[in-house]
Amino acid sequence: MLLWALGITLGLALIWITATFESRRATTIARVQYWLAELDRWE
Repeated sequence: MLLWALGITLGLALIWITATFESRRATTIARVQYWLAELDRWE
């Protein structure tokens, strides 16, 4: 029973994370590209 409840909780958490990422996709991609550019400049 505990494993079943843990699975449902983990599944809901993953769905929430995915939905949040999709709603902020442009911002997240821009941040990743910015940090990759900064790392390239740092080298």
